[in-house]
Order: sequence, then structure tokens, then C-alpha cells
Amino acid sequence: MGDQEQNGSTLIYRVMDPEVDENEAEIASIEHRCFKGLARVKLSALKFDRQGHRELSAQIVARLHKIFAIEGCLRLDNENFISAVITSDAFRNAVAESNLESQSLCQQDDGSIPFLGLASVDCLHGLHRVAAARSYLDENDQWWTVRLYSDGTL
Repeated sequence: MGDQEQNGSTLIYRVMDPEVDENEAEIASIEHRCFKGLARVKLSALKFDRQGHRELSAQIVARLHKIFAIEGCLRLDNENFISAVITSDAFRNAVAESNLESQSLCQQDDGSIPFLGLASVDCLHGLHRVAAARSYLDENDQWWTVRLYSDGTL
């Protein structure tokens, strides 16, 4: 089971299974090591070719389209960011072509997220969100905020 403790007004649950703690620590380590930064990326560059993606559902896309019409896309909200994998070469080339420093993608102190001109990134999730955005957003405003991770190549 788990243990709980009060931290200010937050209730924290600690898992008592050491295997779970080790797995979470390993995932966090890999995520930290591979994280390249946040960038605004053209919707046309967001690819969903990986195995394991759900089939595109017109019903889900329509529901998201209605939400966008009421609330907006909220592309700059952390919970709406899409995670994607990119090769190190593609990342370096895009950063160089955009006249950015790679560190600027990790440190947005002022809250701004730079645009990165990528040709293609392999998205881990967000298929329906991107499909709804493609039909909802103006053709001159077709981008989404993406968490970029290295594919492990040097």
C-alpha cells in the first residue's frame, strides 16, 4: 500500500513498493537526460507514425473542435503540450537555422516559447488535438507547443 503525509495543504502519498520508486526514478532520469526543450512547431511537422497511436476518431476531433470554440486552444498551457521525439541532427539543424541557442528552448524565463522550424517530429500523443487544431486554427496560425526529446542519437 502507501504511506501519506501532509505537506502544507498538499497531501502526499508515498508508494512503499521499491520497484515502483526505482522505475519512476529511471523514467525521470531518462526524461531529464533526453529533454531538449519547449518550442512552437508547425502543425504540418507533427507526425503520428509510431505504432501504438489510437485510430483517428472523427467524434473526438469534433468534441475538441467544440471545446476550442468555447475555451480556445490553450496551446501555451502546460497540460496541452505535446511530447515528441527528434533526432539530434534535426534538432541541431533547426536550432542553427532559427538563430537560437539550444539553451533558450529550456529556459523561457519570460514565458515566451520560441518557434522552431522543424520539418518533422515524431509525436508521442496528441493526434486528436492536432487534427482538431488543423481544422480550427487560421492557416497562418498553425502551430502547437511541443516538448522535444532526443531519440538518443548523438
